[in-house]
Amino acid sequence: MKRKKLLSSLSLADEKYLAEADPGAKKGKRIRYLPILVAACLCLVTVLNLYLFIPFSTKGPDLSRYADSEYYGVIERISAYNQSLKRSRYKNNFEKLVAKAEDLFGVMDKDASGGDFAGGAMGAPMEEGRYEETTDNQTAGVIEGDRIKRSDSHIYYLSGSVLSVYSIRGEDSECVASFDLKRLPFLMSADAYHDTWEIFLSKDCKTVTVVAPYYSYEQKEACVSLISLDVSDPTSPTHKNTFTVTGSYLSSRSVDGALLLFTRFRADYNPDFDDESTFLPQINTGEGFTSVPADGIVFPETLSSTTYTVALMIGEDGLALRGAAAFLSYSTEVYVSAENIYAMRTYRETKSEENRSIYSSFTEISVLSYKDGFRHLGSTAVRGTVKDRYSLDEYEGVLRVVTTTSETVQLYEGAGYHDADVSASARQKTNASIYCIRLSDLSVLAKLESFAPEGESVQSVRFDGDAAYVCTSIVLSDPVFYFDLSDLPNITYKDTGTIEGFSSSLVSLGDGLLLGIGV
Repeated sequence: MKRKKLLSSLSLADEKYLAEADPGAKKGKRIRYLPILVAACLCLVTVLNLYLFIPFSTKGPDLSRYADSEYYGVIERISAYNQSLKRSRYKNNFEKLVAKAEDLFGVMDKDASGGDFAGGAMGAPMEEGRYEETTDNQTAGVIEGDRIKRSDSHIYYLSGSVLSVYSIRGEDSECVASFDLKRLPFLMSADAYHDTWEIFLSKDCKTVTVVAPYYSYEQKEACVSLISLDVSDPTSPTHKNTFTVTGSYLSSRSVDGALLLFTRFRADYNPDFDDESTFLPQINTGEGFTSVPADGIVFPETLSSTTYTVALMIGEDGLALRGAAAFLSYSTEVYVSAENIYAMRTYRETKSEENRSIYSSFTEISVLSYKDGFRHLGSTAVRGTVKDRYSLDEYEGVLRVVTTTSETVQLYEGAGYHDADVSASARQKTNASIYCIRLSDLSVLAKLESFAPEGESVQSVRFDGDAAYVCTSIVLSDPVFYFDLSDLPNITYKDTGTIEGFSSSLVSLGDGLLLGIGV
Protein backbone atom coordinates (compact mmCIF):
# COMPACT_ATOMS: atom_id res chain seq x y z
CA MET A 1 0.00 0.00 0.00
CA LYS A 2 2.82 2.37 0.98
CA ARG A 3 4.64 1.43 -2.23
CA LYS A 4 1.64 2.45 -4.39
CA LYS A 5 1.34 5.83 -2.65
CA LEU A 6 5.07 6.44 -3.16
CA LEU A 7 4.90 5.65 -6.88
CA SER A 8 1.83 7.86 -7.27
CA SER A 9 3.52 10.82 -5.62
CA LEU A 10 6.60 10.37 -7.82
CA SER A 11 4.39 10.27 -10.92
CA LEU A 12 2.66 13.51 -9.94
CA ALA A 13 5.99 15.11 -9.26
CA ASP A 14 7.26 14.06 -12.70
CA GLU A 15 4.19 15.65 -14.38
CA LYS A 16 4.73 18.84 -12.37
CA TYR A 17 8.38 19.10 -13.42
CA LEU A 18 7.51 18.29 -17.07
CA ALA A 19 4.85 21.02 -17.12
CA GLU A 20 7.32 23.56 -15.71
CA ALA A 21 9.97 22.49 -18.23
CA ASP A 22 7.51 22.65 -21.21
CA PRO A 23 4.66 25.23 -20.67
CA GLY A 24 3.42 24.67 -24.23
CA ALA A 25 2.15 21.23 -23.25
CA LYS A 26 -0.79 22.76 -21.29
CA LYS A 27 -1.54 25.15 -24.15
CA GLY A 28 -1.78 22.18 -26.47
CA LYS A 29 -4.66 20.84 -24.45
CA ARG A 30 -6.37 24.24 -24.60
CA ILE A 31 -5.93 24.41 -28.36
CA ARG A 32 -7.61 21.01 -28.71
CA TYR A 33 -10.72 22.44 -26.94
CA LEU A 34 -10.85 25.64 -29.03
CA PRO A 35 -12.46 24.07 -32.16
CA ILE A 36 -15.14 22.52 -29.97
CA LEU A 37 -15.87 25.92 -28.39
CA VAL A 38 -16.03 27.65 -31.78
CA ALA A 39 -18.34 24.93 -33.16
CA ALA A 40 -20.63 25.30 -30.14
CA CYS A 41 -20.80 29.09 -30.63
CA LEU A 42 -21.58 28.65 -34.33
CA CYS A 43 -24.36 26.17 -33.49
CA LEU A 44 -25.81 28.61 -30.95
CA VAL A 45 -25.75 31.47 -33.47
CA THR A 46 -27.38 29.24 -36.10
CA VAL A 47 -30.16 28.15 -33.73
CA LEU A 48 -30.70 31.75 -32.61
CA ASN A 49 -30.96 32.91 -36.23
CA LEU A 50 -33.38 30.10 -37.03
CA TYR A 51 -35.56 31.15 -34.06
CA LEU A 52 -35.42 34.89 -34.74
CA PHE A 53 -35.43 35.19 -38.51
CA ILE A 54 -37.16 32.14 -40.01
CA PRO A 55 -40.48 33.56 -41.40
CA PHE A 56 -43.69 32.61 -39.61
CA SER A 57 -45.81 30.00 -41.31
CA THR A 58 -48.73 31.48 -43.21
CA LYS A 59 -50.71 28.27 -42.92
CA GLY A 60 -53.65 28.59 -40.56
CA PRO A 61 -54.65 26.12 -37.84
CA ASP A 62 -56.69 23.02 -38.64
CA LEU A 63 -60.34 23.93 -38.02
CA SER A 64 -61.89 20.73 -39.38
CA ARG A 65 -63.05 19.54 -35.96
CA TYR A 66 -65.31 22.60 -35.70
CA ALA A 67 -66.96 22.00 -39.10
CA ASP A 68 -70.20 20.83 -37.46
CA SER A 69 -70.40 23.82 -35.10
CA GLU A 70 -73.18 26.33 -35.70
CA TYR A 71 -70.50 29.00 -35.20
CA TYR A 72 -68.15 27.57 -37.85
CA GLY A 73 -68.47 30.61 -40.13
CA VAL A 74 -67.46 32.89 -37.26
CA ILE A 75 -64.56 30.60 -36.29
CA GLU A 76 -63.27 30.55 -39.88
CA ARG A 77 -63.29 34.32 -40.23
CA ILE A 78 -61.77 35.07 -36.83
CA SER A 79 -58.99 32.54 -37.53
CA ALA A 80 -58.34 34.02 -40.98
CA TYR A 81 -58.25 37.55 -39.55
CA ASN A 82 -55.79 36.55 -36.80
CA GLN A 83 -53.56 34.87 -39.38
CA SER A 84 -53.57 38.03 -41.52
CA LEU A 85 -52.57 40.07 -38.46
CA LYS A 86 -49.66 37.74 -37.76
CA ARG A 87 -48.51 38.03 -41.35
CA SER A 88 -48.80 41.79 -41.45
CA ARG A 89 -47.59 42.60 -37.93
CA TYR A 90 -44.59 40.33 -37.55
CA LYS A 91 -42.67 38.45 -40.21
CA ASN A 92 -40.60 36.57 -37.63
CA ASN A 93 -39.83 36.27 -33.91
CA PHE A 94 -37.28 39.10 -34.05
CA GLU A 95 -39.93 41.64 -35.11
CA LYS A 96 -42.33 40.23 -32.53
CA LEU A 97 -39.79 40.57 -29.68
CA VAL A 98 -38.91 44.12 -30.71
CA ALA A 99 -42.59 45.09 -30.78
CA LYS A 100 -43.23 43.54 -27.37
CA ALA A 101 -40.20 45.37 -25.93
CA GLU A 102 -41.52 48.66 -27.31
CA ASP A 103 -44.94 47.95 -25.81
CA LEU A 104 -43.38 47.06 -22.45
CA PHE A 105 -41.31 50.23 -22.18
CA GLY A 106 -44.23 52.27 -23.47
CA VAL A 107 -46.41 50.94 -20.66
CA MET A 108 -43.68 51.59 -18.10
CA ASP A 109 -43.42 55.20 -19.23
CA LYS A 110 -47.11 55.86 -18.71
CA ASP A 111 -48.44 57.19 -15.41
CA ALA A 112 -50.86 54.87 -13.64
CA SER A 113 -54.14 56.37 -12.56
CA GLY A 114 -56.92 55.02 -10.44
CA GLY A 115 -60.28 56.03 -9.08
CA ASP A 116 -62.96 55.15 -6.64
CA PHE A 117 -65.07 52.55 -8.02
CA ALA A 118 -76.34 52.24 2.68
CA GLY A 119 -79.66 52.08 1.71
CA GLY A 120 -82.95 52.20 3.55
CA ALA A 121 -86.41 53.69 3.51
CA MET A 122 -87.20 57.08 4.97
CA GLY A 123 -90.46 58.94 5.36
CA ALA A 124 -94.03 57.89 4.67
CA PRO A 125 -95.19 56.05 1.50
CA MET A 126 -96.01 58.28 -1.45
CA GLU A 127 -98.63 57.77 -4.12
CA GLU A 128 -97.55 56.71 -7.60
CA GLY A 129 -96.64 59.49 -10.04
CA ARG A 130 -97.01 60.13 -13.76
CA TYR A 131 -93.89 59.78 -15.94
CA GLU A 132 -92.32 63.00 -17.22
CA GLU A 133 -89.48 63.07 -19.77
CA THR A 134 -86.34 64.98 -18.77
CA THR A 135 -83.81 63.75 -21.36
CA ASP A 136 -83.11 65.44 -24.72
CA ASN A 137 -83.56 62.30 -26.82
CA GLN A 138 -82.25 62.13 -30.38
CA THR A 139 -85.40 60.32 -31.60
CA ALA A 140 -88.87 61.07 -30.24
CA GLY A 141 -90.25 58.10 -28.29
CA VAL A 142 -86.83 56.38 -28.13
CA ILE A 143 -85.79 57.17 -24.56
CA GLU A 144 -82.11 57.42 -23.67
CA GLY A 145 -80.57 56.56 -20.33
CA ASP A 146 -79.65 59.30 -17.89
CA ARG A 147 -78.65 59.88 -14.26
CA ILE A 148 -81.92 61.66 -13.48
CA LYS A 149 -85.45 60.48 -14.26
CA ARG A 150 -88.69 61.81 -12.79
CA SER A 151 -92.41 61.47 -12.43
CA ASP A 152 -94.68 64.35 -11.41
CA SER A 153 -94.19 63.35 -7.76
CA HIS A 154 -90.63 62.00 -7.44
CA ILE A 155 -87.11 62.48 -8.78
CA TYR A 156 -84.82 59.43 -9.15
CA TYR A 157 -81.13 60.34 -9.06
CA LEU A 158 -78.17 58.00 -9.49
CA SER A 159 -74.89 59.10 -7.87
CA GLY A 160 -72.13 56.50 -8.06
CA SER A 161 -73.77 53.24 -7.02
CA VAL A 162 -76.50 54.91 -4.93
CA LEU A 163 -80.01 55.53 -6.25
CA SER A 164 -81.70 58.31 -4.27
CA VAL A 165 -85.42 59.12 -4.42
CA TYR A 166 -86.65 62.66 -3.74
CA SER A 167 -90.20 63.85 -3.22
CA ILE A 168 -91.34 66.87 -5.23
CA ARG A 169 -93.13 69.09 -2.68
CA GLY A 170 -91.75 72.54 -3.19
CA GLU A 171 -89.94 73.74 -0.07
CA ASP A 172 -90.84 70.47 1.65
CA SER A 173 -89.03 68.31 -0.96
CA GLU A 174 -86.72 65.75 0.65
CA CYS A 175 -84.85 62.50 0.09
CA VAL A 176 -87.32 59.76 0.96
CA ALA A 177 -85.20 56.68 0.15
CA SER A 178 -81.85 55.47 -1.11
CA PHE A 179 -80.59 52.14 -2.40
CA ASP A 180 -76.89 51.29 -2.69
CA LEU A 181 -76.45 48.79 -5.54
CA LYS A 182 -73.00 47.93 -4.24
CA ARG A 183 -74.85 45.78 -1.66
CA LEU A 184 -75.75 43.30 -4.39
CA PRO A 185 -73.44 40.24 -4.07
CA PHE A 186 -72.10 40.24 -7.66
CA LEU A 187 -71.06 43.92 -7.34
CA MET A 188 -69.42 43.70 -3.92
CA SER A 189 -66.07 42.54 -5.28
CA ALA A 190 -66.34 44.12 -8.77
CA ASP A 191 -64.67 47.25 -10.10
CA ALA A 192 -67.62 49.42 -11.09
CA TYR A 193 -67.35 52.06 -13.82
CA HIS A 194 -69.73 54.49 -12.11
CA ASP A 195 -69.15 57.32 -14.55
CA THR A 196 -71.01 55.35 -17.25
CA TRP A 197 -73.91 54.06 -15.11
CA GLU A 198 -77.39 55.21 -16.21
CA ILE A 199 -81.02 54.65 -15.25
CA PHE A 200 -84.45 54.26 -16.86
CA LEU A 201 -87.86 54.82 -15.28
CA SER A 202 -90.76 52.76 -16.62
CA LYS A 203 -93.81 54.56 -17.98
CA ASP A 204 -95.93 53.34 -15.05
CA CYS A 205 -93.22 54.65 -12.69
CA LYS A 206 -93.02 51.30 -10.86
CA THR A 207 -89.59 50.16 -12.07
CA VAL A 208 -86.17 51.78 -12.19
CA THR A 209 -83.62 49.89 -14.30
CA VAL A 210 -79.97 50.61 -13.66
CA VAL A 211 -77.43 50.05 -16.47
CA ALA A 212 -74.25 49.05 -14.63
CA PRO A 213 -70.95 48.41 -16.46
CA TYR A 214 -68.18 46.85 -14.30
CA TYR A 215 -65.22 44.49 -14.31
CA SER A 216 -66.09 41.05 -12.95
CA TYR A 217 -63.26 39.17 -11.24
CA GLU A 218 -65.42 36.06 -11.32
CA GLN A 219 -65.80 36.21 -15.12
CA LYS A 220 -62.34 37.79 -15.52
CA GLU A 221 -63.68 40.33 -18.00
CA ALA A 222 -65.85 43.40 -18.39
CA CYS A 223 -69.61 42.94 -18.00
CA VAL A 224 -72.76 45.05 -18.24
CA SER A 225 -75.73 44.30 -15.98
CA LEU A 226 -79.28 45.58 -16.12
CA ILE A 227 -80.52 45.77 -12.52
CA SER A 228 -84.27 46.05 -12.05
CA LEU A 229 -85.53 47.83 -8.89
CA ASP A 230 -89.14 47.84 -7.73
CA VAL A 231 -90.07 51.45 -6.86
CA SER A 232 -93.85 51.00 -6.73
CA ASP A 233 -93.36 52.27 -3.18
CA PRO A 234 -90.81 55.05 -3.81
CA THR A 235 -89.85 55.09 -0.12
CA SER A 236 -88.69 51.46 -0.21
CA PRO A 237 -86.87 50.39 -3.42
CA THR A 238 -86.20 46.63 -3.67
CA HIS A 239 -84.13 44.51 -6.06
CA LYS A 240 -86.16 42.41 -8.55
CA ASN A 241 -84.03 40.95 -11.36
CA THR A 242 -80.61 41.12 -13.03
CA PHE A 243 -79.60 40.56 -16.65
CA THR A 244 -75.89 40.38 -17.61
CA VAL A 245 -73.85 40.33 -20.83
CA THR A 246 -70.06 40.15 -21.21
CA GLY A 247 -68.36 43.12 -22.86
CA SER A 248 -68.14 46.88 -22.41
CA TYR A 249 -71.04 49.33 -22.42
CA LEU A 250 -71.93 51.24 -25.59
CA SER A 251 -75.42 52.73 -25.09
CA SER A 252 -79.04 51.86 -24.31
CA ARG A 253 -82.63 52.91 -25.08
CA SER A 254 -86.14 52.33 -23.76
CA VAL A 255 -88.95 51.82 -26.31
CA ASP A 256 -92.53 50.73 -25.60
CA GLY A 257 -91.74 48.68 -22.48
CA ALA A 258 -88.56 47.13 -23.86
CA LEU A 259 -84.93 48.00 -23.22
CA LEU A 260 -82.39 48.05 -26.05
CA LEU A 261 -78.89 47.40 -24.71
CA PHE A 262 -75.79 47.88 -26.89
CA THR A 263 -72.42 46.53 -25.84
CA ARG A 264 -69.02 45.91 -27.40
CA PHE A 265 -67.28 42.54 -27.12
CA ARG A 266 -63.79 41.80 -28.42
CA ALA A 267 -62.74 38.22 -29.10
CA ASP A 268 -59.44 37.10 -27.55
CA TYR A 269 -56.34 37.63 -29.68
CA ASN A 270 -55.70 33.90 -29.51
CA PRO A 271 -59.13 32.43 -28.84
CA ASP A 272 -59.64 28.86 -27.69
CA PHE A 273 -62.36 27.72 -30.08
CA ASP A 274 -63.24 24.95 -27.62
CA ASP A 275 -64.22 27.70 -25.15
CA GLU A 276 -66.98 29.82 -26.69
CA SER A 277 -66.55 32.57 -24.09
CA THR A 278 -63.19 33.49 -25.68
CA PHE A 279 -64.72 34.50 -29.01
CA LEU A 280 -68.49 34.89 -28.48
CA PRO A 281 -70.46 37.34 -26.28
CA GLN A 282 -72.05 35.61 -23.28
CA ILE A 283 -75.54 36.32 -21.92
CA ASN A 284 -76.89 35.50 -18.43
CA THR A 285 -80.62 35.86 -17.80
CA GLY A 286 -80.24 34.41 -14.30
CA GLU A 287 -79.54 30.76 -15.11
CA GLY A 288 -75.88 30.92 -16.11
CA PHE A 289 -73.98 32.27 -19.12
CA THR A 290 -74.74 31.08 -22.66
CA SER A 291 -73.41 32.24 -26.04
CA VAL A 292 -75.31 34.70 -28.20
CA PRO A 293 -77.40 32.65 -30.69
CA ALA A 294 -75.61 31.78 -33.94
CA ASP A 295 -78.53 32.91 -36.12
CA GLY A 296 -78.20 36.39 -34.63
CA ILE A 297 -74.59 36.95 -35.71
CA VAL A 298 -74.00 39.22 -38.73
CA PHE A 299 -70.53 39.46 -40.30
CA PRO A 300 -68.91 40.61 -43.55
CA GLU A 301 -66.99 38.26 -45.82
CA THR A 302 -63.66 39.75 -44.74
CA LEU A 303 -63.23 41.07 -41.21
CA SER A 304 -61.63 44.41 -40.38
CA SER A 305 -61.58 43.58 -36.64
CA THR A 306 -62.73 40.84 -34.23
CA THR A 307 -64.91 43.21 -32.20
CA TYR A 308 -68.68 42.75 -32.00
CA THR A 309 -71.36 45.36 -31.57
CA VAL A 310 -74.00 43.46 -29.57
CA ALA A 311 -77.68 44.48 -29.66
CA LEU A 312 -80.09 43.01 -27.10
CA MET A 313 -83.81 43.56 -26.56
CA ILE A 314 -84.94 42.90 -22.98
CA GLY A 315 -88.39 43.19 -21.44
CA GLU A 316 -88.39 46.09 -18.99
CA ASP A 317 -90.64 44.40 -16.44
CA GLY A 318 -88.96 41.01 -15.88
CA LEU A 319 -85.71 41.49 -17.88
CA ALA A 320 -86.57 38.56 -20.17
CA LEU A 321 -84.52 38.35 -23.38
CA ARG A 322 -86.65 39.14 -26.46
CA GLY A 323 -83.97 39.37 -29.16
CA ALA A 324 -80.20 39.17 -29.63
CA ALA A 325 -77.91 40.18 -32.48
CA ALA A 326 -74.14 40.53 -32.72
CA PHE A 327 -72.41 42.42 -35.54
CA LEU A 328 -68.90 40.97 -35.88
CA SER A 329 -66.30 43.48 -37.12
CA TYR A 330 -68.63 46.38 -36.28
CA SER A 331 -67.19 48.47 -33.47
CA THR A 332 -68.38 52.07 -33.82
CA GLU A 333 -71.43 53.82 -32.39
CA VAL A 334 -75.04 52.80 -33.11
CA TYR A 335 -77.98 54.95 -34.14
CA VAL A 336 -81.53 53.96 -33.10
CA SER A 337 -84.59 55.25 -34.94
CA ALA A 338 -88.21 54.58 -34.06
CA GLU A 339 -88.08 51.25 -35.94
CA ASN A 340 -84.48 50.33 -36.80
CA ILE A 341 -81.01 49.91 -35.32
CA TYR A 342 -78.03 50.99 -37.43
CA ALA A 343 -74.62 49.48 -36.68
CA MET A 344 -71.51 50.77 -38.45
CA ARG A 345 -68.03 49.59 -39.34
CA THR A 346 -65.20 51.48 -41.02
CA TYR A 347 -62.89 49.89 -43.55
CA ARG A 348 -60.41 50.98 -46.22
CA GLU A 349 -60.18 50.25 -49.92
CA THR A 350 -56.98 50.47 -51.97
CA LYS A 351 -56.71 51.40 -55.62
CA SER A 352 -53.35 51.09 -57.41
CA GLU A 353 -52.46 53.23 -60.41
CA GLU A 354 -49.33 53.60 -62.52
CA ASN A 355 -47.23 55.48 -59.97
CA ARG A 356 -49.33 55.64 -56.83
CA SER A 357 -51.67 53.87 -54.44
CA ILE A 358 -54.87 55.52 -53.22
CA TYR A 359 -56.43 54.54 -49.88
CA SER A 360 -60.08 55.56 -49.36
CA SER A 361 -62.16 55.18 -46.19
CA PHE A 362 -65.69 53.69 -46.25
CA THR A 363 -68.42 53.03 -43.70
CA GLU A 364 -70.66 49.97 -43.97
CA ILE A 365 -74.05 50.45 -42.30
CA SER A 366 -76.01 47.36 -41.27
CA VAL A 367 -79.75 47.75 -40.61
CA LEU A 368 -81.65 45.75 -37.97
CA SER A 369 -85.41 46.15 -37.60
CA TYR A 370 -86.61 45.71 -34.00
CA LYS A 371 -90.34 46.51 -34.06
CA ASP A 372 -91.54 42.91 -34.55
CA GLY A 373 -88.53 41.10 -33.15
CA PHE A 374 -85.03 41.40 -34.56
CA ARG A 375 -84.86 41.15 -38.34
CA HIS A 376 -81.73 41.96 -40.36
CA LEU A 377 -82.62 44.07 -43.40
CA GLY A 378 -79.18 44.12 -45.04
CA SER A 379 -76.33 46.58 -45.30
CA THR A 380 -75.06 49.42 -47.50
CA ALA A 381 -71.82 51.39 -47.75
CA VAL A 382 -70.98 55.08 -48.12
CA ARG A 383 -67.69 56.89 -48.63
CA GLY A 384 -65.99 58.30 -45.54
CA THR A 385 -66.28 57.85 -41.78
CA VAL A 386 -69.19 58.70 -39.48
CA LYS A 387 -68.31 60.92 -36.48
CA ASP A 388 -71.14 59.81 -34.17
CA ARG A 389 -74.78 58.76 -34.04
CA TYR A 390 -75.97 62.33 -34.57
CA SER A 391 -74.54 62.10 -38.09
CA LEU A 392 -77.40 59.72 -39.04
CA ASP A 393 -81.14 60.32 -39.20
CA GLU A 394 -84.08 58.29 -40.48
CA TYR A 395 -86.88 60.36 -41.98
CA GLU A 396 -89.87 59.26 -44.09
CA GLY A 397 -88.28 56.01 -45.31
CA VAL A 398 -84.87 57.58 -46.00
CA LEU A 399 -81.64 57.31 -44.01
CA ARG A 400 -79.55 60.50 -44.18
CA VAL A 401 -75.84 60.15 -43.38
CA VAL A 402 -73.09 62.78 -43.12
CA THR A 403 -69.47 61.59 -43.39
CA THR A 404 -65.92 62.88 -43.40
CA THR A 405 -64.39 61.55 -46.61
CA SER A 406 -60.70 60.72 -46.52
CA GLU A 407 -58.30 59.82 -49.31
CA THR A 408 -54.60 59.11 -48.83
CA VAL A 409 -52.27 59.12 -51.83
CA GLN A 410 -48.91 57.37 -51.64
CA LEU A 411 -46.47 57.82 -54.52
CA TYR A 412 -43.78 55.33 -55.43
CA GLU A 413 -40.80 55.03 -57.68
CA GLY A 414 -39.54 51.62 -58.73
CA ALA A 415 -40.11 49.11 -55.94
CA GLY A 416 -39.97 51.59 -53.06
CA TYR A 417 -42.62 53.95 -51.74
CA HIS A 418 -41.84 57.52 -50.72
CA ASP A 419 -43.78 60.50 -49.46
CA ALA A 420 -41.00 62.83 -48.28
CA ASP A 421 -41.46 65.18 -51.23
CA VAL A 422 -45.26 65.05 -51.27
CA SER A 423 -47.17 67.88 -49.59
CA ALA A 424 -49.39 67.08 -46.62
CA SER A 425 -52.54 67.86 -48.63
CA ALA A 426 -51.44 65.43 -51.32
CA ARG A 427 -50.78 62.66 -48.79
CA GLN A 428 -54.25 62.93 -47.22
CA LYS A 429 -57.28 64.78 -48.52
CA THR A 430 -60.40 65.22 -46.37
CA ASN A 431 -63.81 66.73 -47.05
CA ALA A 432 -67.47 66.21 -46.12
CA SER A 433 -70.35 64.48 -47.90
CA ILE A 434 -74.04 63.75 -47.32
CA TYR A 435 -75.85 60.61 -48.53
CA CYS A 436 -79.57 59.80 -48.64
CA ILE A 437 -80.36 56.06 -48.68
CA ARG A 438 -83.74 54.55 -49.57
CA LEU A 439 -84.57 52.01 -46.83
CA SER A 440 -86.76 49.83 -49.04
CA ASP A 441 -83.75 48.59 -51.04
CA LEU A 442 -80.78 50.31 -49.29
CA SER A 443 -79.78 52.12 -52.48
CA VAL A 444 -78.33 55.64 -52.55
CA LEU A 445 -81.22 57.90 -53.52
CA ALA A 446 -79.28 61.17 -53.50
CA LYS A 447 -75.89 62.47 -52.45
CA LEU A 448 -73.79 65.60 -52.30
CA GLU A 449 -70.08 64.87 -52.06
CA SER A 450 -67.20 67.16 -51.07
CA PHE A 451 -69.39 70.16 -50.26
CA ALA A 452 -66.92 71.69 -47.78
CA PRO A 453 -63.57 73.45 -48.40
CA GLU A 454 -60.72 71.00 -49.01
CA GLY A 455 -59.16 69.72 -45.79
CA GLU A 456 -62.31 70.16 -43.66
CA SER A 457 -63.77 67.40 -41.46
CA VAL A 458 -67.19 67.02 -39.83
CA GLN A 459 -67.40 68.30 -36.24
CA SER A 460 -71.16 68.17 -35.54
CA VAL A 461 -74.48 67.43 -37.26
CA ARG A 462 -78.11 68.16 -36.46
CA PHE A 463 -81.15 67.00 -38.47
CA ASP A 464 -84.49 68.74 -38.14
CA GLY A 465 -87.20 67.43 -40.48
CA ASP A 466 -86.29 68.40 -44.05
CA ALA A 467 -83.31 70.40 -42.82
CA ALA A 468 -79.78 69.34 -41.90
CA TYR A 469 -77.07 71.44 -40.26
CA VAL A 470 -73.41 70.42 -40.56
CA CYS A 471 -70.44 72.10 -38.93
CA THR A 472 -67.07 71.36 -40.52
CA SER A 473 -63.69 72.59 -39.38
CA ILE A 474 -60.02 72.82 -40.23
CA VAL A 475 -57.95 73.75 -37.18
CA LEU A 476 -60.02 76.41 -35.34
CA SER A 477 -62.32 77.94 -37.94
CA ASP A 478 -65.54 76.66 -39.45
CA PRO A 479 -68.51 77.19 -41.67
CA VAL A 480 -71.92 75.82 -40.64
CA PHE A 481 -73.86 74.45 -43.61
CA TYR A 482 -77.65 74.43 -43.94
CA PHE A 483 -79.14 71.79 -46.28
CA ASP A 484 -82.65 71.76 -47.70
CA LEU A 485 -83.52 68.06 -48.12
CA SER A 486 -87.16 68.53 -49.11
CA ASP A 487 -86.37 67.75 -52.76
CA LEU A 488 -83.71 65.02 -52.70
CA PRO A 489 -82.88 65.01 -56.44
CA ASN A 490 -82.09 68.73 -56.04
CA ILE A 491 -80.36 69.22 -52.70
CA THR A 492 -79.55 72.87 -52.03
CA TYR A 493 -77.36 74.35 -49.30
CA LYS A 494 -75.73 77.53 -48.04
CA ASP A 495 -73.18 78.26 -45.33
CA THR A 496 -72.31 80.86 -42.73
CA GLY A 497 -68.81 81.48 -44.05
CA THR A 498 -65.78 81.30 -41.77
CA ILE A 499 -66.46 81.59 -38.04
CA GLU A 500 -63.73 81.53 -35.40
CA GLY A 501 -63.70 78.18 -33.56
CA PHE A 502 -66.07 75.32 -34.29
CA SER A 503 -69.24 73.78 -32.84
CA SER A 504 -68.99 70.30 -31.34
CA SER A 505 -72.76 70.29 -30.75
CA LEU A 506 -75.66 71.84 -32.67
CA VAL A 507 -79.06 72.31 -31.02
CA SER A 508 -82.22 73.53 -32.73
CA LEU A 509 -83.92 76.12 -30.49
CA GLY A 510 -86.95 76.63 -32.73
CA ASP A 511 -88.15 79.97 -34.12
CA GLY A 512 -85.42 79.79 -36.76
CA LEU A 513 -82.58 79.70 -34.23
CA LEU A 514 -79.68 77.22 -34.06
CA LEU A 515 -77.40 77.02 -31.02
CA GLY A 516 -73.79 76.01 -31.60
CA ILE A 517 -71.72 74.89 -28.59
CA GLY A 518 -68.01 74.28 -29.03
CA VAL A 519 -64.51 75.68 -28.94
